[in-house]
Amino acid sequence: MPSRPTWLALFPLGVVLLGASCQSLSLVDRIPHTATTQTRLQGTQHRLHQYWQQHGRVPLSPEDLPDEAGRDGSLVDGWGRPFYWNSDGISQVTVGSYGRDGKPGGENEDADSLIEYVGGRDP
Repeated sequence: MPSRPTWLALFPLGVVLLGASCQSLSLVDRIPHTATTQTRLQGTQHRLHQYWQQHGRVPLSPEDLPDEAGRDGSLVDGWGRPFYWNSDGISQVTVGSYGRDGKPGGENEDADSLIEYVGGRDP
């Protein structure tokens, strides 16, 4: 164990290193909300296609979609709002997000993102 004067000399260095570590963690790039939304919509499209292949129709509600091991099956956008869902239960589904502002229309991060799945077409 270091003598007391050595310990006191090393303590400020430890504090500086700890502070630098915390600062670098806060600078880690975060995934943009729009990218999260697009990734989740693509996953939803894939799950819709799987459902179509198994049942010959599209699901009436999102709860009917199959889970995929190891994939993000979340049905919320990058801002934490549930995707809107419109299905005829036969062959067409529209799934989407109203963007950052949660309202139809908009530009940039406020723009809508959606997928339109028509049964039988490859995603």
